[in-house]
Parts: sequence; C-alpha cells; structure tokens
Amino acid sequence: MFLVHSEIQEAICEVEESAHAALHASWAADDKGDQTTARSSRRRAADLFKRALSKGEINSDQISAVQLMVIDALRRAQCWDEALEYSRNVDARNLDQAMKAVLNFQQHLCVAHDAECYEMSSAVNFAKPPP
Repeated sequence: MFLVHSEIQEAICEVEESAHAALHASWAADDKGDQTTARSSRRRAADLFKRALSKGEINSDQISAVQLMVIDALRRAQCWDEALEYSRNVDARNLDQAMKAVLNFQQHLCVAHDAECYEMSSAVNFAKPPP
C-alpha cells in the first residue's frame, strides 16, 4: 500500500511525499520480515529524497534532517559506500550536536557494514566519551 502511494505521489511530482511513503513501505516490510522489499524501499526513498533535495523541494529548515534520512536509508539498504560518501558531503557546520552525533554514528555503522535499526539514544551514547 505504501509503495503504491509512493508511486502515485511520484507520478504527480510530489517527490518528498513519495520518498516518505517509500520509507514507510520499508518499515512495513521490516514488520513483515521481508528484507528484500525493505531494502529496495529504502533505496527508493533515498533516491527520491536526493532528487527532492537537488531540486530545492525540501524546506530549508529540514534539509539537514532529510540528508540524515538519506544516509540512514542507504545504510539500512546496505549501500555502504554510497552512504559513507554521501555522509562525507554533508556540511556538519549546519548540524546541531544531536545531528552531528547521528552523522558520526551513521559513518561508524557504514564502515562496520551494520544495517541494523538503532534509536537516537544509541547515536548520542556513541558520541559520549567513556567515563
């Protein structure tokens, strides 16, 4: 259902909405244990988000968050090199501390070839120096 919604939104040039629907499709596929569909839906979401970013269709206050979603989608789709390369092109000067922690954590996960799902607290804890 989410993939159909994604395709419809893309057809009517609602690229960001299409990307979000593809991301939702990946989560639904995760819930069903369908890793093939989850990975391909994430790949689709990343491509659509990148297209929306390149066309200036993302609100300026959301650009950094969307870039982090692209990295996460690529990593979870096991596109390690592409995710890592994309992450290195994100301007960290535009990120707050939490987003910087997520960016660094995503880069670590890409290098480790880790496609698992993590919570925000994992990124924040990763950024903390040991006691």
